[in-house]
Amino acid sequence: MRIKNVYKFSILIFTLGFLALLAVSLLKLFGIFDFNANTGGVHYHLYTSDSGAQSISKPVDVTQLDFHTSNHSFFMGHSVDSVDAQFISREEHAKIIASDDTIDTTGTKSFHNIKGYYGIDVSHWQQKINWSQVVTEKTDYPIKFVIIKATQGKKEVDPYFTYNWLSLAHTNKLIGAYHFYKYSDDPVEQATHFLNTVSFSDRNILPVLDIELDCSGCKKPEIPKADVVKNMKIFLDYIEKRLNVKPIIYTYESFYKEYLEGEFDDYYFWMAKYSSRMPVIFAPDSLNTAPPSAIMWQFTSSEKIDGIVGHVDMSFLPDYALKLINIKEE
Repeated sequence: MRIKNVYKFSILIFTLGFLALLAVSLLKLFGIFDFNANTGGVHYHLYTSDSGAQSISKPVDVTQLDFHTSNHSFFMGHSVDSVDAQFISREEHAKIIASDDTIDTTGTKSFHNIKGYYGIDVSHWQQKINWSQVVTEKTDYPIKFVIIKATQGKKEVDPYFTYNWLSLAHTNKLIGAYHFYKYSDDPVEQATHFLNTVSFSDRNILPVLDIELDCSGCKKPEIPKADVVKNMKIFLDYIEKRLNVKPIIYTYESFYKEYLEGEFDDYYFWMAKYSSRMPVIFAPDSLNTAPPSAIMWQFTSSEKIDGIVGHVDMSFLPDYALKLINIKEE
C-alpha cells in the first residue's frame, strides 16, 4: 500500500513538473513573459573559459555554452538603479525630449526640443546579429552609432566582438568598443588587453571604460573606494598615453555619485538611467560642453530592433556631442 502511494506521488510530481515546463515554454513562445528582460538590477551571463582569452575568429553560439563547468568567468550585463527601470522606446524618448514637459533630475522643467542621434550597444547577449537588417531598418529615428563589447578583465574577449566589429566596418555607422572593468584584475593588464584586442582608428568612437558592479548579487565593489578610483586612473592613463585621447566612462547614477563624482572631472560620461527623466550631469545642449558631463544617455535596455534577438540597450546623443565622441575630433 505504501509503495502504491509513493508511486502515485511520483506520478503527480512528474505531471506537475511537465505542466510547469510546458507553461513556461508557451509563455516564452508567445512573448507573454520575456525571461531576458532587465528588471533593473544586475543581470549576468556565464561564459565558459578553460584557456583564458578565447579565439574569436569564429563567432560562438552562446546558447550552446555549458554554464555548469567549474572553469568559467562572468560576462556581466549592465547595472542600473532599480528605481529607474522603465521601458521607453526611442519613439517615446524622442517625443519626451521634444516636448515642453521634459524635467531634470530635480523635478524642474529644464529643456525641450533637443535634437540628436540614437545608438545601441551590443555584446554576446544579443547573439549573432543580422546587421544587414539593422542598418537598413525603416524608422524616423535611425541608429547612428554602435558601441560593441570587446573585452572584460585581463583576458576575456566577447565571443561576438570580431563578428560585430567586422560586420559594421564598412557601413555608415559610427562604431566604438568598450571594456568591462573587473576590480580583481590589474588595471594595466586590462588596458593592454583592451588595446591588443581593438584596433582603434580615427573613424571610431572614443574607447569606453564600463565601470559598475562586476559581481552577481553584490552591493558594492570588492575593493575600497580609494582603490577603485586609483586603479581606474591607472587604466585610463594607460589608454590616454597609448592613443592620445581621453576615454569615455560608462556608469549609472548611484555609482557615479558614490564612487566617481569629483574624481574624474575632466572626462565625459555615458550615463545609464532607464527613465523619462534625464540622468545626473546630462548636458542636453551645447551651452555647457565642458566635462564632467554626461553626453550620452542610455535610457533603456529593452529596445526591439529587426535583426536582433531579444532586447538591446538604446542611447541618445545630443547632436552637438557627435564630434565629442569621435576620435578624429580630439
